[in-house]
Amino acid sequence: MTNINMNIRVTKLYQGAPWGALEVAFNSDPEGDKMIAEIREATGLDLKRPPANVLAMRELHIAEVGGEEALELAFVKAVEIASKYGEVQDSQKNMKGPGEVTPNELGKALGHHRPQMDDGR
Repeated sequence: MTNINMNIRVTKLYQGAPWGALEVAFNSDPEGDKMIAEIREATGLDLKRPPANVLAMRELHIAEVGGEEALELAFVKAVEIASKYGEVQDSQKNMKGPGEVTPNELGKALGHHRPQMDDGR
């Protein structure tokens, strides 16, 4: 069931505000409707596509959640479900601008340059 082409991202919007929201974004795919339906059922959220996004190939589904605790619970549940459909990008950790690398990419690139640790054996 995993689809590498969906490029799924789950994002917490307006963190710390009483009107926190959850966004689930992915490349249009027949499995996307099923994934969103599962997330809706599990979280009770009314995820909707903004009017300007209805015809876009990159689907955005957004729902207002509420405070920080409710947002975190919804985020964790959405990531858990979305992971069944493909790799889920963590936009909070991997945001980057043009020509930049994410912390994860940098760590992988520098991994072979790290000296071996002497553990005393």
